[in-house]
Amino acid sequence: MERSTYYDYINERLSTYSTAIENNGKLNVLNLHSHFENFYRDFLNLLFESKLKNLNTKEQNAEYFDLACEVTKTVVQVSATCTKAKIQSALSGGDSETFSGYKFYFMSLSKDASPLRADHMTYEKGKLIFDQAENILDVKQIMKLVKDLDIDRMEQAYNLVKKELGPRLDAPNLSSNLTKVVQLLASLDLREENNSLTIDPFQIADKISYNELGAVNDTIKDFAIYFAKMDGIYSDFDNAGVNKSTAVLSAIRKEYTNNKSKYDNINLFRKIKEGVKNKIKTSSNFTEMSDEELDLCVDILVVDAFIRCKIFENPNNYSYAST
Repeated sequence: MERSTYYDYINERLSTYSTAIENNGKLNVLNLHSHFENFYRDFLNLLFESKLKNLNTKEQNAEYFDLACEVTKTVVQVSATCTKAKIQSALSGGDSETFSGYKFYFMSLSKDASPLRADHMTYEKGKLIFDQAENILDVKQIMKLVKDLDIDRMEQAYNLVKKELGPRLDAPNLSSNLTKVVQLLASLDLREENNSLTIDPFQIADKISYNELGAVNDTIKDFAIYFAKMDGIYSDFDNAGVNKSTAVLSAIRKEYTNNKSKYDNINLFRKIKEGVKNKIKTSSNFTEMSDEELDLCVDILVVDAFIRCKIFENPNNYSYAST
């Protein structure tokens, strides 16, 4: 599901940078702080459908609030210091007539703010509107808001995070190799009349039956015809470096081994496709293509790995391909 792909990516990026901000803060390296004021300006605008502006562009280090929206009457303080005193200090700034009646949010850049949301915590709100259970944000609270977005706005959030924060730090070279294969595949003429099945269809049927994959039987058979094209791609790909095709197939197999104890085989097949698609979309060398084109390429990749016996059990020790 795209929703899962978007959510997991956003969560990983925000969590990674949250840790980086905290670690840098301990070393008094504060370069990320100002960048994240602008990032959360845009991200919260998307979540709240507001028009927050950075007050620090008008007044260096605005005393109480970093962001404000006159339309929704909202003010936000973005801080790596997550204490009751910090929040109370900002709330005191609401006593001025400028922000009277504005809703106040506190955004913790790095720390878990849940202790500050506890019922026993008390705050003097002044002239601001403030609900500590809802208006004290951290990455965990932000992800709750992301989780409830409709799919179109979640995709917008994903695109914003990807543009601002880049690919996942744990995305290995395998993801880039997967993406290169997809780019090669997408450049080919994949019209069905140019393809024919080059392997024993009975062996494929045996493996489908053995692994109880009847619900995806049509998908596997529909995309098995691209086996020869994938053979050609892997051959050309390996000319560019030793073991490149092996690395790509290992990346797909990793999705299988990491998930096979969690799902029945039908959902496992779908999870593998979802994981492969996520690796491709979050790799640094991914270039935009339509979802339909990407889904087609991912289906071909995963079915090809199935035929080569890199994923799912192989009945009677058949060997479909040597790659």
